[in-house]
Amino acid sequence: MSFWPQNAAGKKDLKIKRSHPGAFVNALQEDIRNEGNRQPITITITNYDAVRLAEFIVTLQQSMPRYQLARYNCSHVVAECLKVACEKKPSFYPSGRPYGGMLGRVIGLGIWTPREILKYAEELAT
Repeated sequence: MSFWPQNAAGKKDLKIKRSHPGAFVNALQEDIRNEGNRQPITITITNYDAVRLAEFIVTLQQSMPRYQLARYNCSHVVAECLKVACEKKPSFYPSGRPYGGMLGRVIGLGIWTPREILKYAEELAT
C-alpha cells in the first residue's frame, strides 16, 4: 500500500496544514523510485485477515483520502491497514505521545513515520 500526494507536498505544507488530493501507487518499483531508491524491509506477518484488508483497501480507493503530512500521510495509511488486517493496535502512540484536545485537532493524533510502521509490523509479526 503506497499513498502519495497527487502533486508535490513539502515541509511548508506541514506548517500551514495544507492537504493535497491523494493517490495510490500501483507498482512497487515506482514506490521505491519515489522513495529515492530506498529498498524496502520485509516483515512477515502470518496472522491477519486478508479479506478484511482487501475490503478496507477497496473502500480507501473508492473514497480517496486527502494527503496531509501531519494527519494522513503514507505511513498513516499503512498503520490503518495493519490495524484493520490484524485487529491489534500498536503498543505505542505515533510520534511518542497522544495529542488530545485542541492540539490533537490542530496537528493530528501523532505523526506516523516509516520507522514507527516498522516497529508496529515487528510487533504484529511476533
